[in-house]
Amino acid sequence: LRRRSWSGMVCASPPRAGTWPWRGTSGSSPGVRGSRSTLRTTGQLAEIVRRGVAARGWQRIDPATRTFQALRIWVNRELDELDSFIGRAAARLQVGGRLALISFHSLEDRVVKVFFKEGSFQKKEEHPFENRTNISAFSVISKKPILPQDVEMKMNPRARSAKLRVAEKKLE
Repeated sequence: LRRRSWSGMVCASPPRAGTWPWRGTSGSSPGVRGSRSTLRTTGQLAEIVRRGVAARGWQRIDPATRTFQALRIWVNRELDELDSFIGRAAARLQVGGRLALISFHSLEDRVVKVFFKEGSFQKKEEHPFENRTNISAFSVISKKPILPQDVEMKMNPRARSAKLRVAEKKLE
């Protein structure tokens, strides 16, 4: 993988990369800019990302971890697949039916939260002089996400980032 390729994928600030605090920085670091060498290992990529991110002292999550997460999300088109799944599930759900979704990172959680609030992914036309209220097809059952309890996280450490949101369909 050429450094410019990954730099463009991860650091070009795609519309949904907003929660990665260092987006745009790794691709512009001196170690990356103008470089034409090829990355051969994930360790090389991780080191470049660490050098490109400004030192912020101790961090709970390694910046390289977020880069690999961003690559996985991009390669697997995870957010597009999530949009597609939620749309299909909502269409098949009868009025009064409940939709429960588990998200594992903030980008997924935002998609679920907005869908439940808005009732669709389509942007509504805004008219500045028209007094409109947004009516969602869903009624949110869990205002805040349901998080795993300590016992569950001890038994299954991967559950620590899980967030469960539930909504009931109220309109067709």
